[in-house]
Amino acid sequence: MYFTGDLTRMTPRLRTLITGIDYGSPRPAGAPPEIAVSRTAHVSDLTDVLGRAVTVFAPRDVACDLADSPTVVVDVDGDLGEMDEVYLCSDHPDGPVSVRVQDYSSSPYVSILGSTVVRVTSDSEFAEYLDDADSAAESGTFAEFLTSPAVALADLTALGFPTGPAVDGPRVRLSVSPEGDIAVSPFTTPLGTVSDFTVAGLDTAWAEGGPDGLVGAAIPLAHVVDPDLRARSVADRPWLGRYLCAVEAIRAIRSHGHDDVRVSGFGARLDSGVASDADRARGDLPVLAFTSDHAFVWQEGRLRRVSRDAGVLLENVLTSTEPVTPDADGATGRLLAAMTAVGIGFGTPTRAEASQTVGA
Repeated sequence: MYFTGDLTRMTPRLRTLITGIDYGSPRPAGAPPEIAVSRTAHVSDLTDVLGRAVTVFAPRDVACDLADSPTVVVDVDGDLGEMDEVYLCSDHPDGPVSVRVQDYSSSPYVSILGSTVVRVTSDSEFAEYLDDADSAAESGTFAEFLTSPAVALADLTALGFPTGPAVDGPRVRLSVSPEGDIAVSPFTTPLGTVSDFTVAGLDTAWAEGGPDGLVGAAIPLAHVVDPDLRARSVADRPWLGRYLCAVEAIRAIRSHGHDDVRVSGFGARLDSGVASDADRARGDLPVLAFTSDHAFVWQEGRLRRVSRDAGVLLENVLTSTEPVTPDADGATGRLLAAMTAVGIGFGTPTRAEASQTVGA
């Protein structure tokens, strides 16, 4: 059946497909991926194995054939795997939704007019991405286009995003090529084929090595970026995961009308007396950002606005070399307890529910 619900509930599913990061509701153990993408009529092959609890993004001709099926179908006019404008949900009462797919190198020079997917498509573009990351790390200056709330950067795990149970892989997203090859997105090398795939087989290919012998985060960009170059560059920058989380945080803050956002640990601190960089390479910790009026805490799609004074307390927690827990005495303990109550943790986190914002 065609997707006819609230389009704002479809958008996170598309974002998962593009980025590989699932900010949706926690997935029960053993559940199928919430998003499957078909670029040809292989949907029945997928749903026979995965079940019907998937959202299928399919070309118009395929979607029409599935209009009466129990699977939720989002029709796609265009090709998500190409640099082009695509339209989703053409038959939706509030549709269609327009999405622009463009490469990284052109993005600084192109106006962001709506939902935009930015892809790294070559070694040289990967170098540009690293240059932007280095600039943010050294001076706190983030690329303007990259922090636009309308932008999604594709294949985040390959770019250094922190790994976790709902971060990329065949349990999170799938794509089928016109030839029947199965990959984790329209842009990546295959893990198997629809003719003989199993969920366990895809898991093994992702975790232990696919057809090219690559594993996990190395897979999504392997066809466009030299795998050894990617591995060395990410290893040389252990803070890349936190950088990508900072980009996500700035987008979320900007979406609520706040500009001139700075990020703690990236060329700026709320508390000028903080000398520690203990948080620099900790992609598992919340991101603390601030403007001239407010401080913000972001983690796994959740955003919380706090006072700048509270931000100073949290900054000292983030940069402490000793663990600080919600049962600590005084204002710090109370603040951490309040953060925990809205799903923001300062220890080992779990994937939060869909992009939930409190007080922003």
